Amino acid sequence: MNPVFKPGDVLQVLPYNGKTVECGDVILFSCAEEKRMIVHRVVDVDERGIRTKGDNNRRLDPWAVAPEWIVGYVIRAQRRMRWRSISGGCLGRFVANRVRAVKYVSATLSALFHRLCRWVAADSSFRLQSRLQSFNGRLVLSTNNMTGRRMSQ
Repeated sequence: MNPVFKPGDVLQVLPYNGKTVECGDVILFSCAEEKRMIVHRVVDVDERGIRTKGDNNRRLDPWAVAPEWIVGYVIRAQRRMRWRSISGGCLGRFVANRVRAVKYVSATLSALFHRLCRWVAADSSFRLQSRLQSFNGRLVLSTNNMTGRRMSQ
């Protein structure tokens, strides 16, 4: 569920007690296959069970959550002494979609700018030329910032 939850966050969980689970709710459940507690967002509820997925995952979980696995609903999270509410339902789905969109845009822009920076660095007209200068009586040597090596004059 990163970035919504990060290691070290404290979660406040309301007991399940057979309440209705909606798409977008963040639930804590005990998965028999994984043998651990899992916090994921509900993406579908049907006759086969409750389908979940972490906000940072691309695929649905391979299992359908049975109602008896559910421990409760995550309603708040504390990070660095600050509590914030966790949205469920339609607002929760909106938040999850927003997280995925930001992650996609960030990865795309990062790849684009990485290529651009490599192209600029490879173009010889943008390389720094090494030269010696006198600045307030001190000798200053400029180097090629890309490799850290001194360039010939």
